[in-house]
Amino acid sequence: MEGEDGRKFLFFSELLGRPVRSADGALLGRTADLKVRLGELYPKAGTLAVRRRSERTASGLDWGQVQVLGEKAVVLRPGAEARLSPLEVGAEEILLREDLLDKQGVD
Repeated sequence: MEGEDGRKFLFFSELLGRPVRSADGALLGRTADLKVRLGELYPKAGTLAVRRRSERTASGLDWGQVQVLGEKAVVLRPGAEARLSPLEVGAEEILLREDLLDKQGVD
């Protein structure tokens, strides 16, 4: 979907499961979640959670390491795959899929 200012909008559910590729096109895993920092009116994605086929838990990668958020894949900057690390969630952070998606909100 495209906004009035020409920016493209992506529903979070469309991003889940999208292939994550290295800069040279190698498949690294799939998008599992996004980590955001609480306390902002419109929080920005801070960490991309990537689930690799061989791992039970997702790894985290700073959002700044994403080069292209394409329609068919998330492509990382050169060398970014070396920066994948265990995903840690701090007290002021949440995982969107795990903590919000399909949860009932209470006013």
